Order: sequence, then C-alpha cells, then structure tokens
Amino acid sequence: MNIINNNILRITLVGASCDGKTSLLLRYLNNEYNPDTMSLTIGADLFRKDIHHNNITVELCLCDTAGQERFEQLIESYYKKSNIVISVYDVTNYQSFEKTQSWIHKIQNSQPDTLLAICGNKCDYEFNQWEVDPDEALKFSADNNTLFFQTSAKDNLNITEMFKTVVEHYYSVRIPKIQNENEITNNISITIEKQNE
Repeated sequence: MNIINNNILRITLVGASCDGKTSLLLRYLNNEYNPDTMSLTIGADLFRKDIHHNNITVELCLCDTAGQERFEQLIESYYKKSNIVISVYDVTNYQSFEKTQSWIHKIQNSQPDTLLAICGNKCDYEFNQWEVDPDEALKFSADNNTLFFQTSAKDNLNITEMFKTVVEHYYSVRIPKIQNENEITNNISITIEKQNE
C-alpha cells in the first residue's frame, strides 16, 4: 500500500516507446515541444514541479519511464512507489494501446490503491490516421475504473488539464477511499483482538 503524504504526490508515466511520454512532461513542465530533439528515454528520468491545491503547496515527483521491455523491472520499482500512474498510448499505433491495457491490468493486480489514468496521445494527427477508436479506449477505461484523457504534446492539448484532474481526483476520491479501507481494517483487527481476550 502506498504511503500517503498530503504534500507530495508521485506520478509515473508508463507506456510503449515513442508514444510521447517525454513530450507530454516537457510540455507540462516547461511548455516546450521540439520534435527535432526527441530521443528515447533510457531507464527513467525524474522531474519535480510545485503546484497549489486547496491552499497548500504540493510537490509533484514526476517519473518518465522508458518504453523498452528490458526496463520493465526498473519501471515496476517506480510505479510501486507511485500514488498515480498514467499509462500513455499513441492513438496512431494500436500496439501501444495493447501495451497500455497490459500495464493497467498489471498495476491493478499489484497496486490496488494506485490511481490509474489512460492517456491517448498524438491527437493532433488526422482522425483517419488513428488506429485506436476513442470509444474502444473509453470503454476499456470505464471497465477498469480509470480516468481517461486524450492529449497532444504538439498542440498543447489537454495536458495541464490532465495533470490537474488526476491530482484533484487523488485528493477528493482516492485518499478518502484508502483512509476508509484502513479504518475498516483497523476495526476488524480490534474486533478480532477483543474476541481473543
């Protein structure tokens, strides 16, 4: 179970190679986009950003992970420490969406308290170039109780809104849910102890 610290949020981005995870983060952090300087992430890169939420300063610890399979064990070590995981796919590449589905199922099974979101990136492409039907992606998201976003790092579409929404959802929905589950577990433990006295 993830440790709750109300002033620090750990957010990890996972997904296939070349789906635009790094571009999303650079756009969010620095409002930068330069396709001529894009390169594959090796292992993981870490970033920090302070934001304000409900009159408190929250430090976002953002982890950009590699898409190559040889780094999956390393990526696992990062998402296990995360409060929020965003699985990114390229809307023009169906295989990347299949990878997102795999990540969601894997993380759900091992980290049930983690807030999960799905992000279809590269929405600036003409719709006839999309290989992933938005309705299919939305259904998968609904069936697996994740948040769902469509973004474009190139056009700066919906990126700030995505991060704002996952943070707000974590504080308003996920933390109360975890705290409630902890209270139930503690009450069960107390009841068992009393019965054994």
